[in-house]
Amino acid sequence: MTTAENDQAMIELIRVSKMYPPDIQALADISLRVNKGEICYLTGMSGAGKTTLLRMLCGIDIPDRGYIEVAGKELNKLSGSEMQALRQNIGVAYQDFKLLPEKTVAQNIAFSMEVAYRSRSFIRQQTKKLLVQLGLSGKESTRAGKLSRGEQQRVAIARAVANDPVLLLADEPTGNLDTETTALVMDLFHTYNKQGTTLLIATHDHSIYSYAGSRVVTMEQGRLLVADEIGTNGGNGANEANETNKVKAKIQAHAASPLAPFKSRRYQKNKRTAQEEKLYQQIIIKEGLETVMGKLTRGVEI
Repeated sequence: MTTAENDQAMIELIRVSKMYPPDIQALADISLRVNKGEICYLTGMSGAGKTTLLRMLCGIDIPDRGYIEVAGKELNKLSGSEMQALRQNIGVAYQDFKLLPEKTVAQNIAFSMEVAYRSRSFIRQQTKKLLVQLGLSGKESTRAGKLSRGEQQRVAIARAVANDPVLLLADEPTGNLDTETTALVMDLFHTYNKQGTTLLIATHDHSIYSYAGSRVVTMEQGRLLVADEIGTNGGNGANEANETNKVKAKIQAHAASPLAPFKSRRYQKNKRTAQEEKLYQQIIIKEGLETVMGKLTRGVEI
């Protein structure tokens, strides 16, 4: 990866894997690049690995192997204070909201701004503006635990964007919303995107993919499938076919890498010898470093 490419990337994952006990493969050899200012949708059935991927990107969980870079920072090299500073620039809208039920709506939204030492006047103005944009005017003093699930979801979204993040990670942000409130949320997301925020959205809602220039990436059993880009004015068939062919070529190149022999059934992790496992790890480290240093063409970029 060249310096110019690195400057354009907001998210870079190289061969990231995660296994949960006893033998659940949450992520399997994931490579993904999301550029600054891009909107990327993660789709797939429940259990495909979407939430795990988002947790990796905000440092809640760590991979078993692989390389993760967010906003130019290699996550596994960050100290606790450096990770905290990075998180202040990342907005996260959790699937289960993670609101403080005994606190008011305004207090919940203010939290992300307070930890970033925003002024009281900024917090008041930003909170009021977001409540209006999300159809929650008059709810400022209501305790979060008294809200409907759809209202709680919008409060969680307001908190995620309140601090003007450079990166927004949203996990099923419209899962509890009707068509009208979904439109409010997507209008808000598009407003932030036009201001420069990069969005990575995990969703089952096919109706929100229509924004021109967005990319849809499907996950299945912890792996990424080929991405589709939503073209302007309904898309350009020739361009889309060209991009698909490029991705297929990269997949074929990836299959020919030194790691390919280890991906057969015979070389699954629980069947490798100690020597084979050591060699596998050495290849991953070597290829990952060479990729970062720009000494080889990256593998699958989807």
